[in-house]
Amino acid sequence: MSTGTLVTATTSLVPVRFSGTRSGSGPVTLGQRNVLRWAEDQTVFGAVQCQWVNVARGRSLNDVTRAIGRLISRHESLRTLFAADPAGEWNQQVTGSGELLVEVHEAGGRLAATKALVKQRLNAPFALDREWPIRAAVITSGGAPAEVLLVLTHMAADFASLGIIARDLRRLMSTSTSQAAEPPVLQPLDQAELEMSPIARHRAEAALRYWETTLRGTPQCMLAVPGQSQAGSGSRMATLRSRAAALALARIAD
Repeated sequence: MSTGTLVTATTSLVPVRFSGTRSGSGPVTLGQRNVLRWAEDQTVFGAVQCQWVNVARGRSLNDVTRAIGRLISRHESLRTLFAADPAGEWNQQVTGSGELLVEVHEAGGRLAATKALVKQRLNAPFALDREWPIRAAVITSGGAPAEVLLVLTHMAADFASLGIIARDLRRLMSTSTSQAAEPPVLQPLDQAELEMSPIARHRAEAALRYWETTLRGTPQCMLAVPGQSQAGSGSRMATLRSRAAALALARIAD
């Protein structure tokens, strides 16, 4: 995490326990392998995503932290570490149980400023082999939880998955049961096993051949323009204005 100092009216750490239905290890999925290739430094992974979740009135800090623990218990991707073997092959290692330290920050009447500082503090690269792929902070106002910040590595969730995780957290905060919601049927370990089957490998190879053929036949530049001189550094933008196009888009959308 960032080494910067964050000063709020009250700052504390709350240990949150989680426990899933299983642990295990296996190869990474095709999607995970693709994300890993983005990393310039595969020890400290810098693809970080943030999601704010509002807390309904009447929820206690215990309700919120317990829901975070149940969220991690439900989704194996939130308690998975990644390590490369000597040959450079990556593996995912799902941990059955553990503990996440959740930061609690009292805004003290400065909610917007506190949110900005907390996000800056937690928005640091992840150490995939030794750090949980999720960080969490609770912002309180007058002692009552107001918002939750979830910070995840892209290895744990993509942009679309953030909405699912936020939805699950809201639901888990709204229920009083101590049990985590029924886990999804398909987890990353299951997906990786499916991808190793002969039919899945055949489909993946066919897809790669298709895209290689398609991309090799695509012009490198869709809007050919003269080469830009060094003196005119910067990007270029072209704008098309058309009332007819706007009306057509509305009809197409309908």
